[in-house]
Amino acid sequence: MRKVLLVLFVAAFAAAPSLAAVDACLKCHKTVTPNIVSDWEMSLHSKNDVGCDACHGDGHTSAKDVDKVLTITAKTCADCHDPKTMELRITR
Repeated sequence: MRKVLLVLFVAAFAAAPSLAAVDACLKCHKTVTPNIVSDWEMSLHSKNDVGCDACHGDGHTSAKDVDKVLTITAKTCADCHDPKTMELRITR
């Protein structure tokens, strides 16, 4: 239980700077990729204030630098989530 609380605390602390960036991301992506925005808004990441840049990085800021978006991989998730827990969630 302590490990889960620690992970949640670290994720929330790490996400704090990304909240300011979320507005900038949403401004564009509500038009460009509205379904992805909708999925994020309904996600636990959104509810726990984990912004876009926490997973996708902060290098992408316009249509001119889309190539700087980080692609999500299992390692990306493992930076905050326990891989064993993620496997259990996916297989259920």
